[in-house]
Amino acid sequence: MKKYVFRGLSFVLLLLSLSLAAQEAPRFTQYLQQPLLLNAAYAGTLNDLALTTAYRSQWVSIPDAPRTFLLSGEYRITDTMGVGLTLYNDAFGPSARNEIRGHYAYNLRLGETVQLRLGLNAQLLFYDLNTSEINAADAEQNLFGSDLTDSAGNLGLGTLVHGEQWFLGFSIPTLFETEALEGDAVIVLQNRSYNLMAGYAFPLGDHWTVKPSVLFQKEERSATQYNITTSVAYKNKVLLGLNYGIANAVSGIVGFQLTDGIRMAYSYDAAISDISSVSGATHEVSLRFNLSKNPISFVGRD
Repeated sequence: MKKYVFRGLSFVLLLLSLSLAAQEAPRFTQYLQQPLLLNAAYAGTLNDLALTTAYRSQWVSIPDAPRTFLLSGEYRITDTMGVGLTLYNDAFGPSARNEIRGHYAYNLRLGETVQLRLGLNAQLLFYDLNTSEINAADAEQNLFGSDLTDSAGNLGLGTLVHGEQWFLGFSIPTLFETEALEGDAVIVLQNRSYNLMAGYAFPLGDHWTVKPSVLFQKEERSATQYNITTSVAYKNKVLLGLNYGIANAVSGIVGFQLTDGIRMAYSYDAAISDISSVSGATHEVSLRFNLSKNPISFVGRD
């Protein structure tokens, strides 16, 4: 019986990949570890040069479920300017998204401890759909014609205001809707999207810090996604966190500052949706290298 459930779910995932993977950018539980994907204004907040890599494997018990790999780098040119570059591959069923995204941020000091950052991103998306996999899933009916390969460019804007213990950001990382044609059907490659994020760091004594944060994400034609996260850090070296929201899951997060310039984090998502009994867990791991001689800790990045 479970075998037939998996087959049914696999076919549903193939169809969902047309409407979801073609539209939505990848989402991460550890959104503060790779925020450039959400908001270009973050470029350069880690001081000098930093590199981040992340891998997310969703619903591991279901074949062809989403898998995402991300690599990003950023550099603070001056005290007022930062740049960044993000590459990612997002595979879901018969579809795959590959994107390159450039980021630029300008920093304005509003007071002794308050800064306003303005960001701009430009992106190029490459989308591939292997329609033979969909047709093979329903051999009695050829649902689609030839494979689809297309590309699209886009622009985005972001802003981030922060102090020493708090941050508030808003961004529109994809300003324009882009489409592709498959026969008589129209596939939406990108929707206009909106992100709102905020957080605060509450010190508890000399060594402990509690860091609650929230993230709301909205894409046109899609439901609002949200993350509510609370983490506890010891000397900013060890972090334990709990997250609720993404893809109807509860997540545990653990992070370690391995050296002054290397930070690693792992998260485990347990689904609480209708498919939780067969979907399996979601795993996500990230690794960040801060190559600066004087690495800094920014409240909106940990």
